[in-house]
Amino acid sequence: MLTHRTARRSRASYIAFLLAAAAWLVSARAVQAQPPDPRTTCRAAPGAEANATLFVRWNDEAWHQGRLELVPQLAGPAYVRHEASGTRTVTAAQYAQEMAALRAAIPDVRFAVHDCFAEGDRIWTRWTLVGTAARTGAPIRRMGSQSYRVSQGRLVETWVTMVADAAWPEVPALPAAVPGRQR
Repeated sequence: MLTHRTARRSRASYIAFLLAAAAWLVSARAVQAQPPDPRTTCRAAPGAEANATLFVRWNDEAWHQGRLELVPQLAGPAYVRHEASGTRTVTAAQYAQEMAALRAAIPDVRFAVHDCFAEGDRIWTRWTLVGTAARTGAPIRRMGSQSYRVSQGRLVETWVTMVADAAWPEVPALPAAVPGRQR
């Protein structure tokens, strides 16, 4: 049964939660407003330093600098991509064309890498893609995580999970006491 004292405590807890959520949202928006760090860093387990360096070159040189001529050096001749739409295999040249198309659609594209770790033949990353749509001028932001498999010093396979940055839903008002429900 909901008593006056428990209702007041529940409302106080709910208000404290709302204040904490609002403070977090304000701080998250402040971080979002900062431009991404243009330098990519990747930590590596012993023996995987070359793979960490491979990813840094992939992100900084091929993606950020648009040096698509490096794609055949950095990606294997068959590059397998596991995405939400399915699995597909592309050649390095085909992937360079896809990168060029994305760079044309988002000329200032940047992948801000928040976490990167290489171990064995794997690389794991968590990143945010930011940029501006060339056609509309609208800001673009996508968050994702990605893992890669490396073979013979090249990226040969990747698994991509990406989500669009959606507005936070509004927090609903505190529900009224429901008869028969205890708090």
